[in-house]
Amino acid sequence: MNERTCIVRRKSAEPDELIRFVAGPDSSVVPDLKRNLPGRGCWVTADRKHVELAVARKLFARALKAEVTVSPQLAETVDALMAKLSKPQLEIFREGGDLAGATASIKVRL
Repeated sequence: MNERTCIVRRKSAEPDELIRFVAGPDSSVVPDLKRNLPGRGCWVTADRKHVELAVARKLFARALKAEVTVSPQLAETVDALMAKLSKPQLEIFREGGDLAGATASIKVRL
């Protein structure tokens, strides 16, 4: 019921397996990692290869139904944001002595 479709693979998946993107106020494509930004969104499988394919194939404009600009470094931006969001979670596991559990709990493969 909560499944979304990746704009690259055209296959349904759970939201935890995908990254949501929206058009920002300046018409640039913005990753919505917390899934709370307003506006029409589109979904891409949560790995670098699929984000890069979405950029290369210019799939965001069609999916967002808007003229948008896409940074060629969008995949790198997503990587950096994912690392920033994952750091507090890794710290909690590290302090508890369960670093293996941390890697198991982080589902996104970027």
